Amino acid sequence: MRRTDAGLDFASLLEMGDEALPAARSLMRTRPEVILYGCTSGSFIEGSQDIPIRIACETDTHCLTTAGAVLAAHEALGARNVVLITPYPDAVNHAEIAFLKQAGIVVNLCDSLPCDADHPIGAVSDAETMALAFRHADAIREADALFISCTNLLTLDRIATLEARLGRPVISSNLASLWAVLRHLGHDAWRGPNWSLMAAGRS
Repeated sequence: MRRTDAGLDFASLLEMGDEALPAARSLMRTRPEVILYGCTSGSFIEGSQDIPIRIACETDTHCLTTAGAVLAAHEALGARNVVLITPYPDAVNHAEIAFLKQAGIVVNLCDSLPCDADHPIGAVSDAETMALAFRHADAIREADALFISCTNLLTLDRIATLEARLGRPVISSNLASLWAVLRHLGHDAWRGPNWSLMAAGRS
């Protein structure tokens, strides 16, 4: 599956959901215990709610979504107001803010990394994401958590640094996805970095 960031809109996100079905079927030879539909925006926009149901029906395998994992991660940390960083265009940001609000999570501040065909999401460096977070350090310290949205942003190895310098839990789409899959599989003995979300999952 390929998605160009210049075409990141609701239609392309729903199309990606359709493409996830044959992709999920192709995994069946590995006999997975769980499948994760790992696109944040592609699993919170209107019309995407049936994607995990369709995948589960097609594969007879439990299907998680990143959007669902994100909500569960916020709940585990007690994060009710957050600063949101994304690489999305405004329309997708507005949809995400509404999605979070419906779950009782208030976005105090939202800022986006500029992405287009010349500088796609996958080309965004972790340094760019960290710089944007540090620019909003005061707002983050007044919130319950920082949420970095999009599984195509490579920030997993920077979460410990962000948490240490900002003094707040950090949730990223990839971290929430990892946490949700491990929790579903019953793997509670986390031996990796001391991320706040992993500690909350053991409490």
